Amino acid sequence: MSNAEYAVVDTETTGLSPKYHHRIVEIGVVLVDRKGTLVDEWCSLVNPERDLGPQHIHGIRASDIRRAPTFADIAGDLAERLAGRVVVAHNLSFDLRFLTSEFLRIGAQVPLHHERGICTMSLSGRYLDNAARSLAACCASAGIDHLEPHSAVHDARACAGLLTHFIRATNPPEPWSDLFVAARQDVWPTLPPGCGRTCTRQSADVRPAAFLARLIDRLPRVQYPPRAETTWRFSIARCSTVISRQASKTRSSTSLTHSISHSPTPWNCTASIWWHWPPQPGKTVS
Repeated sequence: MSNAEYAVVDTETTGLSPKYHHRIVEIGVVLVDRKGTLVDEWCSLVNPERDLGPQHIHGIRASDIRRAPTFADIAGDLAERLAGRVVVAHNLSFDLRFLTSEFLRIGAQVPLHHERGICTMSLSGRYLDNAARSLAACCASAGIDHLEPHSAVHDARACAGLLTHFIRATNPPEPWSDLFVAARQDVWPTLPPGCGRTCTRQSADVRPAAFLARLIDRLPRVQYPPRAETTWRFSIARCSTVISRQASKTRSSTSLTHSISHSPTPWNCTASIWWHWPPQPGKTVS
């Protein structure tokens, strides 16, 4: 990794601003050398220790991050990849705000400054004809494949592709060559070694298949099944919300099953279903 001059980053987050306590839920870093060649990549889901925000955008589920490390767990590994390199991102200010906020949460002040990085969104007006500045539009204009948008590692790869496109469109030295010197001079704080563990979306999909079945097995047999389909849907939706919230705070499926089945009213899943089942004597639901 020593010959990598750029660290291309992308973050998926629970919202738009750390000012409102939003957190990072996934980080992707692609290391690129000065010629634009990919040298290495690293990615991990991050347990934000809160709800996941707009899951319809980033596609990350509570069950995905149950075993994911926290930011504190991976901070050392991440800093090792950023230190001494020019940080690149598409909408750089967004990613730097979140990264700076996460490092500050663990008591580390890091030299991440917008003026010392490269924003491919800002450079697109100089090197691309397309007026739209989204990552997808820029990649389409440059003829770069953009697979799985809103996946941190795929977005970082796409951004790295844009960077390479821009590098090849310039004559050496690059207009931003002074940034390399500044990056090497920046002093990063000494952080504890990272845990060396990552959790990716692919590995998160390898989960116990019988988890929900075990949870359902703990629900009691109930007299009076639901009469209205809408009531049933509402109850299940409420249960899903409880499970999702609890899963984001719980590392193991066993403790999650225990915490939900023993949770107090009104958050108890079985109580939620029970309250919305109108009486219809004589029938039993298993």
